[in-house]
Parts: sequence; C-alpha cells; structure tokens
Amino acid sequence: MAASDPSNPAGALPAAAEAGPAAPAAPRFLVVAQVLRGHGTEGELKCRVVTDYPDRFRPRLTLYAGEPPVAYRVRSVRFQGPDLLLGLTGVTTLEQARALTGAELTVRVEDAVTLPEGRFYWYQVIGLQVETSEGEVLGEVAEILSTGANDVYVVRGGERGEILIPVISEVVQAIEPESGRVTVHLLPGLLPDPPKPRVKFRHPRRIRRTERSPDAPPLAEPTT
Repeated sequence: MAASDPSNPAGALPAAAEAGPAAPAAPRFLVVAQVLRGHGTEGELKCRVVTDYPDRFRPRLTLYAGEPPVAYRVRSVRFQGPDLLLGLTGVTTLEQARALTGAELTVRVEDAVTLPEGRFYWYQVIGLQVETSEGEVLGEVAEILSTGANDVYVVRGGERGEILIPVISEVVQAIEPESGRVTVHLLPGLLPDPPKPRVKFRHPRRIRRTERSPDAPPLAEPTT
C-alpha cells in the first residue's frame, strides 16, 4: 500500500536526499490481494483486496503466488461487495482454487502503480530511521497503521520506547527513502512521559562516610 501524504491524508512531503542511514532493500514483489477461498465450480478465487488501486485488476494482468513465485494470468475479474472474484489461467476447478487458499497474490515491484511525486509505498518507509528536527534519533519505522483519517508510523528501537507518529503535515516534515530517514516535528503529547527517577532514601545511621568517630555515641533518633 502507499504511504500517507502528511499534507493530504494519503502520501509524504518531498525532500532533498542527503547522506544518512542506509535505505531498506526493496522487495521483489508487492502484495495486492489475499486468497480467502475458492468460489464456484470454475476455479474462481474469492480474494481480499490489499492494494489502494483495485482498478489494476484486469484481464491479462500477471499475478504471482507461492514461493518460489508462480505466474498466473488473470482471465476474469468481478467484484462482490468489498471482495474480489478472480479467475486465473491454470486454475479451473474448485479443488485447484482451494489449494491457493491463504495465498498472497503479488505483482512485481517494477509493475507497481507509479505514485505521484512525494508519495511512497509502505515498503519504502518501513525501516527508515526517524529523527526529530533537532536531530534526536527516535528509532525506526517498525510498522504502519491505517486509521482511515491518516496513517500512523509505529516507531520502535529508540531510548524513548514505542512512539506513534501521525502522518500529518504538522508532524512529518520529510520522508527520504534514498537517505533512509524520516524527519518529524514532535507536537506536545506525542512522546511518552519519561520514567520518573527512583530516589533511594538512606537513613543517616546507614551512611558510612559521616563525620563521626568510631567511639562516638550512637546517633539520636530524629524527633518531631
């Protein structure tokens, strides 16, 4: 899926590349659907759509499934509510369709929909180092949550623990997959409260290095 735009609840702000952390390696395939079960007697697959671009499903589209990936050509496409019914070449019986239950249907990265400038796919953002505009490293983008209004980056691995970063223009200042970095401006309340320091109280009689001599009388108990 595509990463959100901070200025428009669906993408990211453009920024110049600079030297910095290494960018995550790109995958070879991107998931566009997941097979839920076989449907009917002619081998159709009932699928859950996991791409932001359902219009990409069309006859003669090449999809891949399995490991190593096996290529299938789409022979029919129709929607049933939010789900997708796909017919694939070589899958013509209910038994063959059932064998693909749970499989992820993918496209090659080079066949992915071209995004507008300044927008990025999730795989391009996950793994990027997150830094504040003041230079503090908060961790890495471990996962992305889709909330409907805007995406949320789940940042882990830093000294402050897990941080949830809303992908809005007031917070996300730059996303730079080439340099492996996301720059954010933290609004009040985004950071978890720092742990309170533990204060260990010591009774005066237990402090060894005191200005008293070994033969001095014991310390009196404090009075109120």
